[in-house]
Amino acid sequence: MKKNQGTIGFISAVLTYLITHIVYKLTGFYYNFGQLNYKLLVDILLWCSINLIVYKALKRMGVH
Repeated sequence: MKKNQGTIGFISAVLTYLITHIVYKLTGFYYNFGQLNYKLLVDILLWCSINLIVYKALKRMGVH
């Protein structure tokens, strides 16, 4: 993996974390870890989609 890829991946992960927590605060989203239900699936899909969008945006901007 190139150094550029690692930097973009790290920045993307941090931004994804921040964005998802803002979304959680705005929507009041929470779930119980005791049960594997649809909310866990929604959470995983939200993380993946936001991470993909942020990663592609950073890649286009040419973040080093």
